[in-house]
Amino acid sequence: MSLRFRGAIHRAISAVSLVALFLAASCPGPVVKPPDPRPTILARVCLVSNDLAGLFCPDETVTDRRFYTSPLPGEPVAPSILCRTHGDPDPLVSAEVCSVSRLTPNPFCPEKTTIEIRSSSLPLAVCSTHKDPDPLVAVDACSASSLSPGPYCVDRKTIEVRTSALPLAPCGIHTTPRLRVYMGPYDLMGSVGDLRIYLKGIRAAGAFGIRFFICYSWQGSAPLSPYQIVGVWTHESGRTFPLYRLGNPLAPAWNKEFWDKLSIVLQICREFGLEVWLVAEDFVSLKGDQRVKYFNPFYCSEEALGPSTPGGVWGDALKPYHLALFQKTIETAQASGATWSFEVMNEADAIDFSESDFIDWMKWAIGSVEGLGVPRSKMILTTGRAAAALAAEVGYFSPHGIGRPGDIRAIAGIPIEKTIFSSDGFGQGTGPADESGRPGVGLDVADELAREVLRIGAVSFELLDRGIWRNTPAGGSNNRADLSLSSTAVLDRMTRGR
Repeated sequence: MSLRFRGAIHRAISAVSLVALFLAASCPGPVVKPPDPRPTILARVCLVSNDLAGLFCPDETVTDRRFYTSPLPGEPVAPSILCRTHGDPDPLVSAEVCSVSRLTPNPFCPEKTTIEIRSSSLPLAVCSTHKDPDPLVAVDACSASSLSPGPYCVDRKTIEVRTSALPLAPCGIHTTPRLRVYMGPYDLMGSVGDLRIYLKGIRAAGAFGIRFFICYSWQGSAPLSPYQIVGVWTHESGRTFPLYRLGNPLAPAWNKEFWDKLSIVLQICREFGLEVWLVAEDFVSLKGDQRVKYFNPFYCSEEALGPSTPGGVWGDALKPYHLALFQKTIETAQASGATWSFEVMNEADAIDFSESDFIDWMKWAIGSVEGLGVPRSKMILTTGRAAAALAAEVGYFSPHGIGRPGDIRAIAGIPIEKTIFSSDGFGQGTGPADESGRPGVGLDVADELAREVLRIGAVSFELLDRGIWRNTPAGGSNNRADLSLSSTAVLDRMTRGR
C-alpha cells in the first residue's frame, strides 16, 4: 500500500473519532458496557447465612446475586446449600403409630407403622383401641404378707396386681388376733339393741368370742328367762318379782322365745367367726341377801323348790333341774354349728355350803356336763373359792377383777397356760362406766394390759364393756344391757395394739 493511501485511511479514522466525540458530547446518555464474555448464574441468597435462601428465610434477609459459573481466585462462589439458619419451625418427623388408631402404640397394639407428621403434633395420645387384657389394679394388702388382709392384719399397704391374680389369697400370717379377747355382754339374751350389728362390730374390732349367760339373774326389767314366767309375786319390801315355772325335770317348762333367740345368736356367732363361751348359771346374784336373787328361776319358782329345800338352789332336789338346763343349753349349742365352750356357773361360791360340799357339788356338775358329751377341755371355771382344787377338773380357769397390767399374775396352783384373765368385777379404770358409775378398762392401759397377758403366757382375756349398762331401762341398776352403747376402742387396742 502506498504511503498516500495509508495516510488517507488514517485521516478518515480520525475524522470518525472526532464525529463520535462530538456526538457523545452533544447527546448525553448511558454508557453501555460491552457484554462480559464469561458466563454467570443468578442465585437467591440469604444475607444472614450467605447460603441459598430457603422457604423460611425472612424477606428482608433475601436478595438476588450473580456469580461466575467459573470464578477466578478471589471471586465469590455461588452457594450450593440451603440456609440452615432459618429452618422449618414445624418440621416433618417420623413417628411410629398404631396401624389402626394412628396414635402412639401401647404394648397391646398388634400392628405398627411409621408415618411423617409435623413435630407440633407430637406427642400423640396413646392408643386406647387396644387395651391390656389383664390390667394392673390397686388393692389393699397386708404389709407383711402382701395378701388379702384379714381382721387381725394391723399394718396394710396398697399394691398393684393383675386382675387375673384377684381375689388375693387371705393372709396366712395374721390368722388370729394378737391377743384372743372375749367380750362379755352377759345379759345378751335379755339385752336391747341390734344383736347382729353388735356382734359384727366387735368381730370387726378383733374380738375372738363372747361370753354370756343362759340363766341370768340381774335382768330386772322384762327379763327373758329360759323358763316360763307365769305371774308375779310381791316381796315383803313391796317390790314385785316374776314367778317362774320350772315344770318337771323330764319335761321342763321352757320359754320357747328364749331358746329360739339363743339359736339365732349362736348362728350369727358362727357366721361372724365368734367363739361362744356359754355360762349356764349365775351365782353372783345369790350372794348374801341381794334381792336380785329373786330373779333366779331356781330360787323363786312356782314350785318354790329353792328356798324350801335343804341347801337351797344347791340341794339334791334341784340337781335334776340343773342337769336339764345343762342338757338343753348343750343341745342348742351343738345344733347351731357354732364353736363354743361351757361354764357351769359364773363365780360359783356356794357360800352356804362347806368347802368340801361345794367341791363335791361342782364336781358333780362338771361330771354331769361331761356325761352330756362336753369334754372337760372345753369347760371353764370362774369359782370364787377352791380354785386350785377345781381348776384341775376343767380345761381353763378364769380369775376375775383384772383391769390393770399389775393385776396380771399367776394364780397359785393353776397353770398359767390354763388361765383366762377377766375384767369382770373390775370397776376402777378409765373406760366407759356403767349405770352405777363403775368405769371399766380404759385406753390408757389397754395395750400394756394385752402385752402383759401375752408376756406371762396366759390363754386369753375377757373384756367387760361396762358402758353397755348405762342408761338402762329400769334406771339406777345395771340390769339390762343396751348393745347400741357398746364401744370397741379398748377391744381394738388390746387385739391390734392400735
